[in-house]
Amino acid sequence: MVEIPKMQAAVEKLVTGNLLFSASSYKHRIVFLRNRQGAAIRVVGSLKDITDYKQNLITIQLQNEKLREIAWTQSHMARARLPV
Repeated sequence: MVEIPKMQAAVEKLVTGNLLFSASSYKHRIVFLRNRQGAAIRVVGSLKDITDYKQNLITIQLQNEKLREIAWTQSHMARARLPV
């Protein structure tokens, strides 16, 4: 039987990119099924690639930053009083 800390370390290496997936982002969920004595008897898990989601989020944040700059320019610079 594989020890739980070793298994968790292997999953952590996989998720953090220390194995094959260094340029990707992943969301993981792991559930240990235990018997009545509390010993782990089965591990159920999932791994989801969220790289596209993160890239889209960064793109939206950059667009929002540009829109804030445009809004500030429109409200302050373009509407400033003209010198007489």
